[in-house]
Amino acid sequence: MKTLLLTAAALAAFAATPALAQSGPVGSVGVALGTSEADLGGLTADSDGGVVDVNVAGTVLTDWTVTLVGSAGWADGELDEDKVLAGQVHLTRKMGDLRAGGFVAVSEVGDDTLTSLGAEVQKYMGAMTLTGSVAFSTMDEADAISVSGDVAYYPMDNLRLNAGLSGGSVEFTGTSAEFYSFGTGAEYQFKDTPISVFAGYDRTTFDDLDLDVDTVSVGLRFSFGAGGLKAREESGADLGRSIGGLAGALSGL
Repeated sequence: MKTLLLTAAALAAFAATPALAQSGPVGSVGVALGTSEADLGGLTADSDGGVVDVNVAGTVLTDWTVTLVGSAGWADGELDEDKVLAGQVHLTRKMGDLRAGGFVAVSEVGDDTLTSLGAEVQKYMGAMTLTGSVAFSTMDEADAISVSGDVAYYPMDNLRLNAGLSGGSVEFTGTSAEFYSFGTGAEYQFKDTPISVFAGYDRTTFDDLDLDVDTVSVGLRFSFGAGGLKAREESGADLGRSIGGLAGALSGL
């Protein structure tokens, strides 16, 4: 809960500080519902849940962008009931058609806290946006390193199609395991409105554990401060969307 409260306070302070936010704020509020199926060596279990997230970005000190992300998720399944709170802070600089910087992400996973530090880069290529990141994550008795990549294509400014891949290695209690995730998604913003609909599919695999998790989600999003989905992403407000790694893999569980 502390993570969510601190993130919400930071979001509110950022949005209310025009002296720092020379351009912006730009962002969105979304809610999604999803269903997951886990397959552990032939044994399956289902889970239903959802997530509410807030994303805000604005320019500070002339050419740097601060992006703040907060989310609260819940799940009700055959294995257990979980509530996941998470927050991210990104500091990036846009140089022409390239954005680069770093981030800190914190997630509450069960009774533990997962903290990630990483670097990220985003390249804008007309109708395409390429995003890549590398992160080091740690929690009690577990450490991981991961890389993530995402390709977004905009047939029009209000329609995004994307595919992402992330993977890495985690060590816990003297045991190591390789993991990777593959996901696809789409978002469409209705003309002359701030409302968009989105859907996604993700498959997470832990090879050494013989564990696969498939997740399908759909949702609604309200955007502000940008003229379309492409403009929203190029503002830096969507950086949290393409951050995967161990945090993304664990969220699938």
